[in-house]
Amino acid sequence: MESFGKGTQENNKSGITMKKAFLILILTTLTSVFFAQEQQEKSETERLMLQWEQKYGDVKHLELPDSFLQSFDLNDIIYFGKPSVWSKIEYTDKIEFMQKGKPFKLIKEAMGTNVFYQYKTTFRVIDHEGQVVQLLDVESDEPAMYIYDCDFDGYQDLLLPYEDDDGNRSYTVYYWSNVQKKFKADSRRINSPQFDPKHKKIVEKETYAKGSFRTYIYTIYEFRFGIKRFAGSYKLNFVLNNNQEPEDFSFVFWESEEAKRTKLGEYMYEAPSIGAFTTFSEDEKKTVRKEYNKMIKMLALF
Repeated sequence: MESFGKGTQENNKSGITMKKAFLILILTTLTSVFFAQEQQEKSETERLMLQWEQKYGDVKHLELPDSFLQSFDLNDIIYFGKPSVWSKIEYTDKIEFMQKGKPFKLIKEAMGTNVFYQYKTTFRVIDHEGQVVQLLDVESDEPAMYIYDCDFDGYQDLLLPYEDDDGNRSYTVYYWSNVQKKFKADSRRINSPQFDPKHKKIVEKETYAKGSFRTYIYTIYEFRFGIKRFAGSYKLNFVLNNNQEPEDFSFVFWESEEAKRTKLGEYMYEAPSIGAFTTFSEDEKKTVRKEYNKMIKMLALF
C-alpha cells in the first residue's frame, strides 16, 4: 500500500511537471507569434531603422512617423466614374458627405480624359440649403477620391489619387474653405500622407528603392491659423546586404523648402558602416554612438 501511494504521488508530480512544460510551451509559442505579428506590422523603414540601431548597440531609438501616425483608410475610396461592362466596382454620380453636421453633395456634371489618360471631372458642389456653391474641376489617375479632414479644421477635404510607374501613391488635396464655401486645390501633390491631428501636422513620406539602395524622405507640414507651413524634412539612406539588412546608413536634414529644393544648407550625417564599426575600439564606438544620438535627438523634434 505504501509503495502504491508513493507511486501515485510521483505520478501526480510528473503530471504537474508536464502541465507546467505544456503551459510554458504555449506561452512561448504565443509570445513568438505575437512578436512575429508585431514585426510584420512594422513598415520596412521601421524594420531597417531597428536593425541598424541593434547593430550599433546602446543608441537612442528613432521613432518614425510610421509607428505613431496613421493615414486615412484606403478602403474608403469612393468611385465616381462610369463602369465598364466587366467592372466589379460600384460607381456613383452623387457623393454625399457632412460638413460639421450639415449635409453636402457632389453631383457629377461631366467627365473625360486628358492627353495623359487622366480623368478630368467637373462636380457641382451643393450645400446644405440645396444651393450650388461651386463648379469644381478635378484631375486624377482614377475616377475616385477620398474624403478626409486633412487640415484639422473640422471640415472635410478631398484627396484625388495618382500613381507612378513604381506603384507609389500621391494625392492632390482640395481643401475646403468655409469662408469662401468652396474647395481649393493645393499647389502640389502630397505623397503617402500620414496625419497628426493632435499637433495639426501632415507628414509626407516618399519611398525610393533601387537594387540594394533604400531612400525614405519624411517632410513635415504644420497648420497654423489654417495655413500650411513647412516644418522640416529629413532623408534616410540605407544600403542593404544580401539578407536585406542595413550595412550603411546616412542622414540628411533640411530646415526649409528652399534648402530641400536647391540641396543647399543641408545638414548631413554619414554613419560608419557596420563592417568598419565592428573594428573600432570601445572609445571610438562610444564617440560614434554619441554623434548618432545627437542626430536622433534632432530628428525627434519633428
